[in-house]
Amino acid sequence: MPNQHPGVRLRYGLRRSEVDREVWLIDLSTGERYRAAAAINRALLELGGRWPLVGRACSLKPFHWVEAAGYRWVATHRRWFSRWGVTPACEEPGASYSGG
Repeated sequence: MPNQHPGVRLRYGLRRSEVDREVWLIDLSTGERYRAAAAINRALLELGGRWPLVGRACSLKPFHWVEAAGYRWVATHRRWFSRWGVTPACEEPGASYSGG
């Protein structure tokens, strides 16, 4: 769920600076919180097909440090991707924003 929905950050105890910097995944059944590349890996584990294998492989050393570096680069340069038609949901026209 996008963090721009009213009350989402407050409900899950996340600061604006945290959600601006990286993606978060919160497992509602356990309360565990994952951020950045770990959140992507956790999401991959929930998908069918071969995606869980990709998520597990990316969590292993030495792949994890490469994935973490790649994630940081993409997160830092995400505005560049709008040039190729990829716009983050939070920057789409009409996206709601819960201030704070």
